[in-house]
Amino acid sequence: MSDAPNKASSDAVANDPSLVGRRIVAFIISFALGTAVVGALIITFLKTDLSASFPIAFIPNVPLLPLAALPAGFFFLIWVDYFMGTKIIPD
Repeated sequence: MSDAPNKASSDAVANDPSLVGRRIVAFIISFALGTAVVGALIITFLKTDLSASFPIAFIPNVPLLPLAALPAGFFFLIWVDYFMGTKIIPD
């Protein structure tokens, strides 16, 4: 086993014409899924609407949904990338 880059896998990525489209779809699916899950959790556990906000330091109203959906979207991107084989995250 070597740490050298695998030339065969990089050639396969370069020759795949649908890779860019699949990566865009992976981002859309993962961030939509992250926003939906976080929205459901806000409604279920916090028992508030999706316009909930909270204060941070000198910013009086920070919306909760986008702030929580961003890391959730990246979490789901890891798994969507794995199942779609888009190789956004190297193996």
